[in-house]
Amino acid sequence: MTSGTLKTYLKRFKVMKPKEIWGWQHYKAASFAKSVIGTPEFMAPEMYEEHYDEAVDVYAFGMCMLEMATSEYPYSECQNAAQIYRKVTSGVKPASYNKVMDPEIKEIMGSVSAKRKRSGTPSRSC
Repeated sequence: MTSGTLKTYLKRFKVMKPKEIWGWQHYKAASFAKSVIGTPEFMAPEMYEEHYDEAVDVYAFGMCMLEMATSEYPYSECQNAAQIYRKVTSGVKPASYNKVMDPEIKEIMGSVSAKRKRSGTPSRSC
């Protein structure tokens, strides 16, 4: 972001309006990495298996949308990367997903962050 990080932006403006989040939907994937490097809260399940493509960028963007909609870091209910890993690889969405009020944004975030091979049972505990 030209004005700093998303986290800094959200600290300043708290919660983004649905119209602002929709404006971010025009994201363009620019990378095609082949290693497990990233922020666990934003990493797609496929990244842990090291068999992935540009779809992991779409997943990460879904997590960014979640942060924009709730002003909460995805999986903030977890205490460490191992707990996040278990949730992500099981297909469990972050607890903050249930705080999204706009149904269209929630639907998009749910579809871009969905586990592709199998779905897990939602759980609030890590």
